[in-house]
Amino acid sequence: MLQTPCLRKAMKALSQITIPVFLIRYLDELELRQAIEKLFNKV
Repeated sequence: MLQTPCLRKAMKALSQITIPVFLIRYLDELELRQAIEKLFNKV
């Protein structure tokens, strides 16, 4: 896939937003934390 400089810049900005949004959801939602913990505790 060919990326123009504008597309590359937009994708970088999106990735910088996605991580904080996920962290806010993770801290706010007990069910999300439990689901992730369950995945990490699988043997």
